[in-house]
This record gives sequence, C-alpha cells and structure tokens, in this order.
Amino acid sequence: MSKLKNEELHCELKNRVAEERKLTHQILQIIIEIDLRKLYLPMACSSLFDYLVREIGYTPASAQRRIDAARMMQQVPELGNKIENGTLKLTQVSQVQQVLRLAKKKTRLSFCQVKRGTFLKGSRIKPGQRVN
Repeated sequence: MSKLKNEELHCELKNRVAEERKLTHQILQIIIEIDLRKLYLPMACSSLFDYLVREIGYTPASAQRRIDAARMMQQVPELGNKIENGTLKLTQVSQVQQVLRLAKKKTRLSFCQVKRGTFLKGSRIKPGQRVN
C-alpha cells in the first residue's frame, strides 16, 4: 500500500468501503435467515444476540446494531439497498429501532396503567372498563 500514489490510495479506500457496505447488506440478510430459522438454539445460545456475541465474535453494541438493522430490513426491505449504497448507516437504523422499542414499551405501560385504574383524560377508568 505504501507504494500507491495518493490518488490510488484514495480510490482503493473508496472501493473497499463500497465492498464493505455490500458485505454488510449480505451479512444482514444472513442474520435475518438465521433469526427466522432460530439456528442459534442448537448451538446453546439463548438468543440471536447471544449467538452473534459468543459464536460470531461481535461486540454487544455491534451485534445489537446488526440485529436492529436486520429486523427492520424484514419490515422495510428497501433499507438493505440504502445501507449498501451508503445513504443509511447501521447506527441510524439502530437508533430508529431503539425509538420504536421505547415507544412500544411506553404504549404497553400506558395500557397497563389504564387497566389498573389510573386517570386518563381527567376521568377515572375502572379496571376492566372498556376505553373507546
């Protein structure tokens, strides 16, 4: 590499990064399939996350980013192409998934509070009462 001219080195890096994005897209597709088949269970891994960390060697943060991106790609297949062409990064997709998980938890919490009889819009909701 040290014998490459500056422009050649720059082009080499750009080419490798493009390859890396393509590989990332392919890895995410494989992760989707492993998740669907639950291939981690016969390997004594309790979850996809556990598998990616213990068996594949990702750091916990890297594993979670890939799981988030793979699961979101299942719902929105176009994400794969956006990751491959560089318009979306794994971190961005993971951040969206984190927000969606948080919103889902808050929705569940609100539902549980309504079922327990908390106040909603100024009126007391009784346990088991239907809310329209």
